[in-house]
Amino acid sequence: MSVLNKIRADLEAHLGTLTGLPPLAYENAPYDRALGTTYIQVNYAPTSTRPIVRGPNPQQRYQGIFSLLICTPENLGSGAAYDLADSLSAHFQVHDALGTVAPFVNIEYVDVASGFTDAPFFCLPVTIGWFAHAQ
Repeated sequence: MSVLNKIRADLEAHLGTLTGLPPLAYENAPYDRALGTTYIQVNYAPTSTRPIVRGPNPQQRYQGIFSLLICTPENLGSGAAYDLADSLSAHFQVHDALGTVAPFVNIEYVDVASGFTDAPFFCLPVTIGWFAHAQ
């Protein structure tokens, strides 16, 4: 498995350990949005790979974002979306190291952005910044 694929798998596996989540809509996987049903859209985005040190075989720093878009039914207020955002933020603790084998995925930050309406849903973005070091 490639390093980037392992990182994605570790992030998704950690997300899957959080109980009480609504259905998850993963990238490039079939998912039908049901009216009146909350769901979370999952997006994995590596942003850079750079050497940490100089030399013929330097260790690499991989980094990116794991974005979770919480979508709740429109016109019911924003409270349910913010409750889910709080649960996700608590689950992805800054300085957590995810995975069972190297490279371990380190959580650098968790941000909750402003919500917006995408009728018939109210959507709230949660962005999880991550990095990992590997050869």
